[in-house]
Amino acid sequence: MSDYRNLVVWKDSVDLAVDVFRLVDRLSHDLRITVGDQIRRSALSIPSNLAEGTGRSSRREMIRFARYSIGSLYELETQLVILGRLDRASPGAIELLERADTLAKQLSALVRTLTSRS
Repeated sequence: MSDYRNLVVWKDSVDLAVDVFRLVDRLSHDLRITVGDQIRRSALSIPSNLAEGTGRSSRREMIRFARYSIGSLYELETQLVILGRLDRASPGAIELLERADTLAKQLSALVRTLTSRS
């Protein structure tokens, strides 16, 4: 597997994570305390798992870690949906949710590509 820093999906997931951190920083104090840490961890796991997967010794391992990234992304999407439904939530949650949907398609395409090469 090539250097993870060259993967568009990794770059996009890092950008999403940074913007999620910025969103959490703008939330009310009680939301930052109750859901902020969980949202940050979900967002952080997406590019981290991609990076870890590329460092593993096999394509099979990369596929496994890319799937972990998808799981973390779905977790993040769920948290953003909940945040978006709260009256006090930042409108940025909806925009991030749209970007997460695009990232899900990228990750799924990566898994399909890696699986078809196996």
